[in-house]
Amino acid sequence: MTCSLLRLANISLQIDRGGVHFVGWPDADALAAEVAALAQQDDPIVRWAGGALIADLCLLDNLVLEPTLRRATRPADHLPGVEALFAGAGFPLRRSAWQRTLPGRASELELLQVRVGRALMADPDVLVMSADAWVETLLAQDRFSQSFCTQFPWRALVWASALPHCSAAPLRVRPAVLA
Repeated sequence: MTCSLLRLANISLQIDRGGVHFVGWPDADALAAEVAALAQQDDPIVRWAGGALIADLCLLDNLVLEPTLRRATRPADHLPGVEALFAGAGFPLRRSAWQRTLPGRASELELLQVRVGRALMADPDVLVMSADAWVETLLAQDRFSQSFCTQFPWRALVWASALPHCSAAPLRVRPAVLA
């Protein structure tokens, strides 16, 4: 890796150290533009866990489409990590059902799992999650973050928020959960 320090909004991340970070942008457009620009770089690899799924593809195909087309990574190499991440958070994948489930018929949890899994298929150094779009009642941020740190101690997890919302505030007052 040629770069061990990544500037992201108002923080500098030492990307080979992992951990959970909280970043605020002035607005949603600035957030989207910076993350899109970072995602175009080859090193370090930054991925956004979000975006639309292809309605005509089952959840499993949506999960593995990008790495299959790019032939950059083998999806089978990364699926166990994605499965362990959500199992550790208390919400194991129901991958057997994903072969027949289209996005329009999927639960919110399944859509979240596919979006996060799709981003992790690229084997990123940094995973950026929207704190503003996160549904806390679906899966608690601190629970997800703790499982992420356990499963991927070398990766940085960034909770991003367009200011002044900053939905990652509940995590800031409970740093001991992530230790």
